[in-house]
Amino acid sequence: MFSSKSESKLQYERFPTSNTTLDCITAVVNNLIKDFEDVILTNIWELALGKPLIRFDTQTFIKCLENKCPIIQLFILDIQNQTINELLKYLDTNSFLNPRAFFIFVHCNIDFYVLSSLSKAYINKAIIINEFGEIQTYVPYKYENINKPYLTPYKIGYCNDDFNFDFSLIGWKPNTWKNSILNVMLRITTPYVTGHNTGIEERLLSLFQDRLKCKMNFTYMEFGTTTLPYFQPKKLLHSHDADIFGGHITILPSDVLDSDITPPYLYDSIRFVTPKPKEMSFWIRSFTIFPDSFWILLVLTIAISSVLTNLLYNISYQDKLFAFIEILVEHPVCLGNTQLLSKRIFFMSWFFFSMVISTLFRNSLIIINATSKKTNAINTLDDVANSKLPIYKTFDLKSYYITREEQEKIQYVSMKQCTNLALCFRNVAFNQNSITIGGADILNNYVIPLYFVENGETLLHIADEMIYGFHIHLLFSKGHPLFEQCSTIIISTLSNGWFVKEYKKMKYELSLKLYQKYPIKSKILSMNELSNTFHLWFFGLLLAFSVLSLEIICYYGLVTFKKKV
Repeated sequence: MFSSKSESKLQYERFPTSNTTLDCITAVVNNLIKDFEDVILTNIWELALGKPLIRFDTQTFIKCLENKCPIIQLFILDIQNQTINELLKYLDTNSFLNPRAFFIFVHCNIDFYVLSSLSKAYINKAIIINEFGEIQTYVPYKYENINKPYLTPYKIGYCNDDFNFDFSLIGWKPNTWKNSILNVMLRITTPYVTGHNTGIEERLLSLFQDRLKCKMNFTYMEFGTTTLPYFQPKKLLHSHDADIFGGHITILPSDVLDSDITPPYLYDSIRFVTPKPKEMSFWIRSFTIFPDSFWILLVLTIAISSVLTNLLYNISYQDKLFAFIEILVEHPVCLGNTQLLSKRIFFMSWFFFSMVISTLFRNSLIIINATSKKTNAINTLDDVANSKLPIYKTFDLKSYYITREEQEKIQYVSMKQCTNLALCFRNVAFNQNSITIGGADILNNYVIPLYFVENGETLLHIADEMIYGFHIHLLFSKGHPLFEQCSTIIISTLSNGWFVKEYKKMKYELSLKLYQKYPIKSKILSMNELSNTFHLWFFGLLLAFSVLSLEIICYYGLVTFKKKV
């Protein structure tokens, strides 16, 4: 907006202001703003309005510079021996400049240079009192054009006109901007900005154009090349060489002072991007047919029952084994007095039980072969710390962990700076030896699809635990005349459901494109993939019938032995 920034104080020689001019300023303030209670900033020492005043080069002014005093809503400035551009630059440097405030300039001869400086700063609530007591203003947006504002002065009156002024045109803005062209800078960050007018922010900007009848020139920045140009558009906003900046914007404290921030319209979260979990081998997956609790209870049951049978019945290991088998099929331990029908029932129940168990076991093995079972994924800060993998970060990650427990965990994690987001994602995907971070929506809709493999899986994993959440905004240059109207449109779209409808529509279109690019294919298992399954199945059947045959042989052998004895 201004040619340069200077941190030094503005030095000027104070000239006394005449009583006539002071009376004129008082009358203008009283007529312009009714019941005004906000702070007024002025460099006129003789001015006394009975309202809170901050004067240049006073202790109060210095304290405001140090502590960022409240936003000033009225500036009363005597130009004296400096240019209006120098004065505005000084206010902007010290974060005092509020383009939407009222400005009263004294001892200022209005000309093209003065009005051009005011319009460049988006100041349209300006009253200029020249050295002859003439009161003037201007209406820069008379022809709905912010690129070439109307710089012809408009006379309000004179200081000696009984203070009866017409302020109706001060701060006037049109409802539409048919002759305006806005420069919009966007980062390509799917699903917010795609570069093809299909992103949610591009749809929102199209709605701005439709409602306000303005035109927009779009400049796109590639996402993931580097994090450094992220700050260049903000500099262009501050200099008013760009009007809007969007594309998954992270708000910094300086943005609150340097830019206008729209109401939030979306919410996203920052999460860890980790290597995909490793696939379990077939033999390890086979043990996962039953949960861990089953194996633990099975071992405990056998151990405890063995101890109890030894203590209570004092039977041998062989008898104990047969007792377990017969208990398993719910059959009496002793078959000596049973009839032939009972023995048939025992055989049939054993056969039925073996077939049911073998079928369930076989089906579970087939499911295990048809699906890929993974090891535990990295989903929490504890998992990140235990993985010992370095984190490639784009910001101070440690500042977002505030509890003592979290700080103790994060301080032992190796941190490295990521200057190229695309390379950081690529390193995590292909080398599987690091972790990085990113927005969940961008990762799911833009990054993850880039790393799909043939079986429909991805090489990246998004952690379940959120580092922090944030809202999505658009940034406007400070004081931009369309900002308030655009903010009103955003609030309306959130209230009437337009945003929800468009966001769902956008997600559907994106998923459709991803399906066309990465279609879901039915997987047909080959005999080689199922060979281990059938080997285990036949082995289980053989073992079951072997145990049954062994029990029958032992039983009849024992009966024959007793008869001989």
